[in-house]
Amino acid sequence: MEREHKVRYRWIILAIMLGCRIAGCVPRPAFASWEKTAQPPAAGPFTALLTHPFDRGRIIAASGNQIFSKAPAGAWESFTYDPAAPIRKLLYLKEAPRDFFILTTKSISRCRLENKRCVEIYRASQLRGSRILAFAIDPEDHEHWFIGTNKGLFESDDSGKTWFGFGNLKKPVSLLHFWRNRFFLAAAGTLYESEDRAHFDSIFSLRDTVDGFFAESEESFSEEPEASPAGALLYYELLTPDQTPHPFWLATREGIFESRNEGKTWQALPESGLRSIEARFLAWSGKTRKLFAGTSKGIYAYLPRHSKWQELYQGLENENVLGLAIFKGESETLLTLSPAGFFSSLILPDQIHLPVEREMAPGRNTLFQELLRLEPTAQDIQKGAIRYANVKNGKIKRWHAASRFGGLLPTFSVGKDFSHNPSIDIDRGGTADKDAYIQGPDYVRNAWDMNVSWHLSDLLYSSAQTSIDSREKLMVELRNDILAEVTRIFYERRRLELEIFYSPTPTEREHLEKILRLDELASLLDGFTNGFFSKRLGKIYEDRPALRKIWDYQK
Repeated sequence: MEREHKVRYRWIILAIMLGCRIAGCVPRPAFASWEKTAQPPAAGPFTALLTHPFDRGRIIAASGNQIFSKAPAGAWESFTYDPAAPIRKLLYLKEAPRDFFILTTKSISRCRLENKRCVEIYRASQLRGSRILAFAIDPEDHEHWFIGTNKGLFESDDSGKTWFGFGNLKKPVSLLHFWRNRFFLAAAGTLYESEDRAHFDSIFSLRDTVDGFFAESEESFSEEPEASPAGALLYYELLTPDQTPHPFWLATREGIFESRNEGKTWQALPESGLRSIEARFLAWSGKTRKLFAGTSKGIYAYLPRHSKWQELYQGLENENVLGLAIFKGESETLLTLSPAGFFSSLILPDQIHLPVEREMAPGRNTLFQELLRLEPTAQDIQKGAIRYANVKNGKIKRWHAASRFGGLLPTFSVGKDFSHNPSIDIDRGGTADKDAYIQGPDYVRNAWDMNVSWHLSDLLYSSAQTSIDSREKLMVELRNDILAEVTRIFYERRRLELEIFYSPTPTEREHLEKILRLDELASLLDGFTNGFFSKRLGKIYEDRPALRKIWDYQK
């Protein structure tokens, strides 16, 4: 009898596992709401964040020209530091385990945690005004340093005492990264790797065509604002976790990419759920095996089983991420830095919930299907966004037609000549006589002229069309950006509707949070369409009040 029960339970477990594989169990990331932690006494907004892996649990923050450090159970302490420019980045390198580095656009400083003092080790004036973008130390030779600037790559073989250019590379170098014996480098739109520090191979590119690595002459490029030197860069971070085998992740302006063969080939991760594909920060939780991304429009956790990103917005006061890091202790905590200050949230393992079979009220599913049918479609939203932003293609066509039609219209000009000149003559006398001036009648001219001309050549080609073509290019780019954003928001909202209806939450609070998120997405669509989406929803619920019951909490 006991054996019969054991066999029966095994079949039940196998059935549950098989059901999870087929139907897909619902993962509920156990991610606590964001909490605002104790803030450093900074005089201005924060700019950088760092958790130091050697000094376990230590947080380091930068604000303007100030540096603050905090131990797990201690208060914030300030560092002695006088930078050449506002701090842009805080960096930890394994080659200097007791220190951390400060990067500004003009200098690099090395800070010692023991005595809380920072010493400048490099100033950009040494390299003819180059602006610093990246810094790295060779793990095989700790005196071999590399600096990426807006004018190329520079290296030093004596710990920064002397510097020289690396080959003829003159492109902006925004990323330097060492992993084991391999050296990764991002120059302009291409990612390279090298094993001997001399020969580099292209392994990834964000451009359609890969330019040569070593340029013959220096390429010109526009200087970026002092406050945001990385604003025009394509690569932000390469994340190579210590565990092997393990994927690599690359944060770029055009999305997040993953490599499962140590950087040899790359694939783009799905963009579903992201409100901005420009990822500036990446963080990996080794205990929970979660990948996090920080953007200018929020923080996201990647759900590989569902091939989408989940936004972590509860309790976050500002969505512009200025720093993202994992605080490692008995349990891992995700830290983020925004213009509103520091926020933290505990990372817990996923709680897997089996699909719950809800006993729906009669006709409830029919109401939901009717609501989806009545709601505006993605095409309706796109048309509303185009109309509100005034980026229809017809405007360009009108401009082209008007520029040609202008050839039929005459150019009319009127001129006048009202002049008044006195008439004076000289009567020269003899040797002893004085000259005499004789004034005659004044010379008066009152004249008008008119001119009418046609430029019939404009009927074939108008010089204004060059300017119109340039404006058309900008308008098409703007329209594509708007359509991509409203489409993403629309389908994120539609997926959330399905999740709320078919995947009940265990508590009413979680249900209301999802309803709030649904309203938030509707408000975002309203912002692109001048309220069109909510007006249509309001009319639907006014005509069919029974549809409101769909969003009631079901126990």
